[in-house]
Amino acid sequence: KPRVHVTRADKRTSSEGAAIDLTGPLLDPLMRGEVVTVEPGQQQPTPAANRGKPVFYHVLEGTLHVDIDGEEGDVLQHGDSIHLIEPESEINLRAGDVPLKFLRIADDQWHDDASVPGSLS
Repeated sequence: KPRVHVTRADKRTSSEGAAIDLTGPLLDPLMRGEVVTVEPGQQQPTPAANRGKPVFYHVLEGTLHVDIDGEEGDVLQHGDSIHLIEPESEINLRAGDVPLKFLRIADDQWHDDASVPGSLS
């Protein structure tokens, strides 16, 4: 039988309303899904501990500016996705003029920095 884990909406956790953990209390998941909200004009740098780990983002609301190694990169809108497959780079995510909401799917070993807006602690 396949290993199945269901997380009910009323059992999800969040941190200061900035991120919602979609995976829930699953033991040893291979990846973790989160819905993250970033306020207009704020940034979310990739913590150094996460470099070298692939990550997938899908924009649910707003505009996501992806800067790589200090250079302006892609601009994603509602419905756009990006899979960062060269994560050794320094990645900085910026919200546009309206609140940004995106889905992040990453390795379960993703380390969040509580000082970064929109990240889980």
